[in-house]
Amino acid sequence: MKYSLAALFLSAIALSKTGWSADPDMEWVQALSWEPAFCETVSHRPVECKTAREDDYAASNLVLHGLWPETGQYCGVSEKNQQLDKDRQWAKLPETELPLPLRDELAQKMPGVASHLDRHEWIKHGTCSGLNAGGYYRLSLDLVDAAEKLETTRLLRDNIGKTIAYRDLCNSLTHDFGPVGPQAVKVRQKKSGSRFNLVELQFALKTGPDGKLRLSREDLRPIQPIKCDNRKLHIDPSGP
Repeated sequence: MKYSLAALFLSAIALSKTGWSADPDMEWVQALSWEPAFCETVSHRPVECKTAREDDYAASNLVLHGLWPETGQYCGVSEKNQQLDKDRQWAKLPETELPLPLRDELAQKMPGVASHLDRHEWIKHGTCSGLNAGGYYRLSLDLVDAAEKLETTRLLRDNIGKTIAYRDLCNSLTHDFGPVGPQAVKVRQKKSGSRFNLVELQFALKTGPDGKLRLSREDLRPIQPIKCDNRKLHIDPSGP
């Protein structure tokens, strides 16, 4: 895979994250998927689901769906590419030019790369982030890495193949972020047979006074509180 020297240079600058900042209080959503549940409940079987293994990163960690700045969509994107994206013709979208180490890390922590999800997310959302593709995905993966260390992720990991209560999820989010935790996370679930599978957690964020974006209690913003009751969520294991 070949990249222009200019693209590599710009990505290297973005990787160091020197000088980038967004407007204070700029609103974002970080969408992190539980990949086994996505594969269990999706109406078609994308490539990444057919090749998933039990020892994959995605089998026991939240993975990147997308990082969505709330400032708009398709910033500076041609009408042709917008239409390709809306028609889900993602393989025909321009490749996201990333240095090889970042691309490899992205493929691990965003399994949808196999189905060109990275092109879709960049075209629709990343172009409005104020970053180039390298910087946008470096920031996205830094937030994934932060999520990996959460008590909430440990709760999911410890209960693979079992069920948890919404109350348990709320308690872990409170442990990680304080009282704002259960107020700043949207839970996506999907029914499969008689059970509800946890498919995704969407974290409502805002940039701090310094213009930086972090997965921290100071940078979460309340949206709609989770109903912290005894309803059950199944934590799917990887595999058929």
